[in-house]
Amino acid sequence: MDPQTSYADAEQMRRLLIDQLSSQIKTIDGHTGIPFVMSTQDTALHQWNWTMTAMGFIGKNFEGADLLLREAGRDKTERGQKMHKQGSEIIMSMIKALNTIPLQTTGYDLVTGKPWDHEWLTPWLRNATEDMRTPAQAY
Repeated sequence: MDPQTSYADAEQMRRLLIDQLSSQIKTIDGHTGIPFVMSTQDTALHQWNWTMTAMGFIGKNFEGADLLLREAGRDKTERGQKMHKQGSEIIMSMIKALNTIPLQTTGYDLVTGKPWDHEWLTPWLRNATEDMRTPAQAY
């Protein structure tokens, strides 16, 4: 066997993936985050939880913010400035919405800025700790 090597432009892929992440950021009434659910179909209809934003092993809003801030550090253009703003606003929105210890929940509603009351966002240890690892490492 002599399989052919297929090369990929890793730099291009990183930029494309970060651009895709940036395109999904939503800001509603001053609350910024990565929605928990996005439609994969071309439709104007939203799912019931499209304004839910979450930390944790699925939501990863802090990790997404960190990726945007890292890209902003690499890219000094308008693109990087936009990503710096998005990443910073995700972090600040999460802190404003989830400002009690112990956490009431691990996510909030982008429309109201209030903690989201749903079993998916119950403050399970895994949800909070997996996403809080990113700001802890940054600190």
